[in-house]
Amino acid sequence: MLDEEEELSLAYEPPLSPLDISVLWNRLIRLEFSDKASLLAFEQDLYRAFKVFPNNGAYSILMLQIQLMLGNLERARSLAYRIWEQGGDIPSQIKLLYLQNLLSLNLPEMAQELAYSFLQDIDNLPIELYLPLLNYGFAFQDKDVLEILAARIEDKEEGPLWTIIDFCAQHNYWPVLKAFHKVIFQTLSLCLADYRVFFDTVEEKTRLNFRFSVLKGADDFEAKIHRLIMDFSQEHHLPIYDSIAFSLEDITHHPRLDTAFLPAL
Repeated sequence: MLDEEEELSLAYEPPLSPLDISVLWNRLIRLEFSDKASLLAFEQDLYRAFKVFPNNGAYSILMLQIQLMLGNLERARSLAYRIWEQGGDIPSQIKLLYLQNLLSLNLPEMAQELAYSFLQDIDNLPIELYLPLLNYGFAFQDKDVLEILAARIEDKEEGPLWTIIDFCAQHNYWPVLKAFHKVIFQTLSLCLADYRVFFDTVEEKTRLNFRFSVLKGADDFEAKIHRLIMDFSQEHHLPIYDSIAFSLEDITHHPRLDTAFLPAL
């Protein structure tokens, strides 16, 4: 029999360091994109963590995300390439955040390789972690990825994802989406900080929304992009469907990461 003191000793777990990756991750996903003071404070804590855990890919991905939130796109792009070279053992949530970052930086080849590494073990990936893969599938019109996700999320006969996949197939709309995304990514190349998709219902019809988060000037860029899409559609005699919508927001209006797509560690 263990005495009371021995039982207490066995039950005791020392508190995690404030620089532990799980502690910093859970802070990051709860940060408000509009709270610049907290973003800067978090950045300083990451610099402290780098001194303790140098060359750690997981911490570098957190730094990449914070640079995007702060609008430091050149620094973010440099980090994205450095992380690719680092590799290492990185938790799935953090690796999926890196996938999300690669979409925002419009790095399709790197994003595809990372996305397909998850598909190899998709049966063991919790559904709550699928959203960055869904974003990838639409950002680069990867129908195979979208169909794999749809088969695990929805019944074949119903659900917004299958509805959009069927719509794009019936109307031969994948090349059109590709052209639209190319125009938008090129137009926003110096100011895009995030990309995500979501569904809503308008007059009992499923609509797919593409949301682009930019550093500033969302209204002006949105008007410009809508003009470019209209001009492209008229030039190529393409119909405009209300099942697809594009919108922009300033990065400060982006929802917290834990409400957007990634859970705590």
